[in-house]
Amino acid sequence: MDSSWIPREAIELTMERQEWSPKRELGKGHWDRKLMKRIVELSVADNYDEAKLEWRATGDVYWGDGSSAPKFALLHPNYCLCGHHIVYHFEIENTENGNIECVGSDHINSYMIMKAIANEKNLKDDEITDEMIEQWVSVRVESMKKDAWWARHGKAFTDMFNAVKDLDLRVNVRDTGKKYWDNELRMKRSITKLRKRGSGTYGTSDYEMASIVWRWNHPDNTRNQQSSRGYPNDSLMNDLTLFFAFKERHVQELETEDNLLDARRRQIELSERMKNETKESKFAYACDNYGFRVFSEEDGINAWERNFLSDMKKRLSNDGMMSDAQASTLHKILTRASDETPATEKQRNYLKALGYGRDTDGLTKYEASRLIEEMKNRSE
Repeated sequence: MDSSWIPREAIELTMERQEWSPKRELGKGHWDRKLMKRIVELSVADNYDEAKLEWRATGDVYWGDGSSAPKFALLHPNYCLCGHHIVYHFEIENTENGNIECVGSDHINSYMIMKAIANEKNLKDDEITDEMIEQWVSVRVESMKKDAWWARHGKAFTDMFNAVKDLDLRVNVRDTGKKYWDNELRMKRSITKLRKRGSGTYGTSDYEMASIVWRWNHPDNTRNQQSSRGYPNDSLMNDLTLFFAFKERHVQELETEDNLLDARRRQIELSERMKNETKESKFAYACDNYGFRVFSEEDGINAWERNFLSDMKKRLSNDGMMSDAQASTLHKILTRASDETPATEKQRNYLKALGYGRDTDGLTKYEASRLIEEMKNRSE
C-alpha cells in the first residue's frame, strides 16, 4: 500500500497506540532507576521505599501535541519524569509537599493508584485489594484514556467517519449467495449483508474490510465500540484511515454502478412507453376496423359493463378478435348514449324511490340508467 495516498493527519492517528497496565514495582532498568532517583529528589523522604508512598495518581491525563496542554503536561512535554519519551501524560501529586509531576503509562505505578484509592475511599494501604486496583485501572484509567483520545483525535475521527459511513454500508458488504427479484429493475440481484469480520492482509488487494459502521455504532451490534469502549480500537481506526484514503475511488465505483442501474431504469421506462404507445395504436386501429369509436371502461354504467369494456380493450390492444355476441354487446353500450328513447315509467319511479328530486319526464333510457347506477353507488 502506497502511504502517499493516505492523508498525513490520518497516518498520525494510527501511530500513537499503546496498551499498558500499571507496574507493581519498578525494576532495575535504566529508566526505572532514573525515575526512582527523580522521585526521591522531589519527595520529603530521602529514600525511594518511603518516597514512593508520598505520591498518588490524580486521575488527570493528557494525550496531545502540545496545544491546550494542562500545566503538568508542560513540565517536560512528551517526556516522562524519568526522561523517556511518552505519549500519555499522567499527572501525579506528592501528598506531603504538593509537588506536581508528570509520568508516562509505563510509570503510573500501582502504588500511585493505591494512594489515590486510599484517599478516595479513606482506606489503609493494606486494605486495598488487587481487585480494587484493577477496577481503578479498568474504569478510571480507561476513562482518562478515552477523554484524552477524543480531545486529541475526536474531530479527525468524526470528520472521516461522517465522510465515509454511507459508502461503508454499500462497499464493506459480503455476498450471501442468494438472489432476490427487483421489480423496479426487473432482474435478479444479489442479497448482501454487512461484513462483520475482515479477511486477507491489511492494505493488500485481497483485503476485505469489516464494516466500519457495524463495528463503531450500528444499532444492531450490541457490542459496538461506541457503546462498549467509548473510542475506536486500533483495528477500527486503521481501517477507517485506509477507507478514507481511498474514498474517491469508492465513490467512483459506486457512481459507475448507479449509472448502470439508472440506464436500465431508463431503458425499462422507454420500453414501457413504446409498448403502451403500440397498444394504443393497435386499439385505435381495431376500433376503426370494427366501426366503433375509441372507448374506455368509463363508458359503462355499472360494474359488469365496465369490466366488459376493460376486457374488450385489452383484447383489441393485443390483436385479439371479438365474437359476434361481444361485438353486438359493445355496439349497444357505445350507441346507447345517442338513443333518444324516453326513460320507462319503471326507471322514473325507481329514481324517485332512490331520492332523485328533479323532473324525470325529459330523461332518456340511457340517462336514467346512468343516474340509477350513480345513486345506487352513492347510497352504498
